[in-house]
Amino acid sequence: KTARALYEQALQFAMRAKERDRIWLSNFNLAKVTLKDGRAEEAATAFRKLVAEADNLELKYSSVVASVFLADALVQKRDYQRAQQELERITPEAEKLDLRAILAQDQYLQGTTLRLSGKGTEAASHYREALRYLNEIKQDSGSEAVLQRSDLNKIYTESSRWSKS
Repeated sequence: KTARALYEQALQFAMRAKERDRIWLSNFNLAKVTLKDGRAEEAATAFRKLVAEADNLELKYSSVVASVFLADALVQKRDYQRAQQELERITPEAEKLDLRAILAQDQYLQGTTLRLSGKGTEAASHYREALRYLNEIKQDSGSEAVLQRSDLNKIYTESSRWSKS
């Protein structure tokens, strides 16, 4: 079975059990698959709903994570201004919760929105911030292995490339 089919099945089970947190998580995973499938517009709509629902349920971590994915969807559909606004909105909450992997992703996406908007010099500082967060994570874990995680590896590689602009 595909990931989508499994997440849809999980959603059905969660809905039957009326477990709001599992329903939210299943919808989140389906939205991530939608984004990975290149359907950014549809994914952005789904992530917007997920952010609102997480905010209503006072799930701060879930709200921040869904917001980062919303920003990623906005970048993929070339809505750089809205992506930048979303990222700037969540940065203080991510800092307050000390979510360094999320902050690395946030800074990477801010750098990407600026670079793709023709602001390479401004973008470089965000890429350097992303690298700083990743280096903190690496130092705290005491291992380079943390950067083998596919999402963090991409951020590290791309941020290293674009931080020199």
